[in-house]
Formats: sequence, structure tokens, C-alpha cells
Amino acid sequence: MTSERSVESDLQQAPLPHLVSIAGNVLNSRWNALLSQEHGVSVAGMNVLLALSRGSGTHTEIARRCRVHVSTLTGVVDTLARDHLVDRLRDTVDRRKVLLVLTPRGKEITERVGSVLSQAPPLTPGLPDPEHEAIIRRFLIDTILFDEFDEREATRARIADAESGEGQQGR
Repeated sequence: MTSERSVESDLQQAPLPHLVSIAGNVLNSRWNALLSQEHGVSVAGMNVLLALSRGSGTHTEIARRCRVHVSTLTGVVDTLARDHLVDRLRDTVDRRKVLLVLTPRGKEITERVGSVLSQAPPLTPGLPDPEHEAIIRRFLIDTILFDEFDEREATRARIADAESGEGQQGR
């Protein structure tokens, strides 16, 4: 058995979460190479640029869109600002707020990368048929949102417990 067949055989036996993790690592490596070599931006930086392409926002809002902690975002934004891809602007209504916005150069890079990704699958062997793509997309979105759902449910449960506990103490 060739080494390639052995690897494929091992992958066939692997649990789905393990496959998703491995595929994520492979795609992240390819994505990083494409972005850094051809566009001079990191994966984390591109995630921020893509989030900002959907509209400006505060550090907290953009961190939430990128699914990272605010402290992680700060260093990424520092680099993007240094490279003139993102500007930090004071909110005109609430001067305490700092909004992150794409610069024209940041918008250009975001559009270029978006165009590359929509035309050809540079990171994968090919696009799945539309039916499979929908299933894969739904699985990945559900996976990404799973923790948020758990946290919302846990918060609701804590609130319900606190309210029921308060009601019992007042009797």
C-alpha cells in the first residue's frame, strides 16, 4: 500500500471533528500562503478586512464578527493600520467609541481576494456540487455558532435559575 493510500485510509477512519480540524489546518496554511505571498496580509488580517467589508464597527463588534477575543484583534488592527489598510476613526456621535473602517487600499485588497476566491477554488481541489456545498456550508456555520448557542442557553438558564431562586426566597 502506498503512503498516500495509507494516509487516505487513516482519514477514512477518522472521526468527523478530527477531519474538520485537519482540513482547517490545511486550508489555513494554504490561505496564509496565498494571502501573504500575493497580497501581503495575514489570515487574521484578511478576516478583519472581510468583516469590515460588510461595514465599519467598533473593536468589539469586529472581534465578534471574526470570532476572536478583542485583545487578539488589537494587534491585528495595529498591523492593518500600519499598512494603511484600516483606519481608526472616532465616532462622531459618541467620541469615546473608535470605529474601524477600511481604507481605499484595504477595500482594494479585499475586493481582489474576494474575486480570486469566487472565480476559482485556489485552496481546494474543486468546488463541491451545489447540493454538497449547501450541506458543508450549513455544517460549518452550525459548528461556528455552536458555542454561541451554548453560551446563550447557559445565560438563559442562569437567569431563569436566579429568577426562580429570588421568587422562592421572597415567599
